[in-house]
Amino acid sequence: MSSNNIHSLKEIINQLIELNDWGEGIAFAKIKEEWIKIVGDTFAEHIEPQKLKDGVLQLKADSSTWRTEILIRKEQLIDKLNSFCGKNIIKSIKIR
Repeated sequence: MSSNNIHSLKEIINQLIELNDWGEGIAFAKIKEEWIKIVGDTFAEHIEPQKLKDGVLQLKADSSTWRTEILIRKEQLIDKLNSFCGKNIIKSIKIR
């Protein structure tokens, strides 16, 4: 398969993802799969991604201390996650 065919296939897949609004679902699956690598062991031990909808990532923290930690690092975490995803999918974080 030539590189032109591979490039075209990639474009078609990206168009399908965009047209069917699968971007968030794919991004969320990647985030969940790589959560420990993205945020580190300690953070991941206390905070878990729950869902991503309309640009809002919902996280579950196991204590008020960790909810506060998320609030303190909110912008940094959004930047880190968007960098991981390769685009600005996450606009905000909600904490439970």
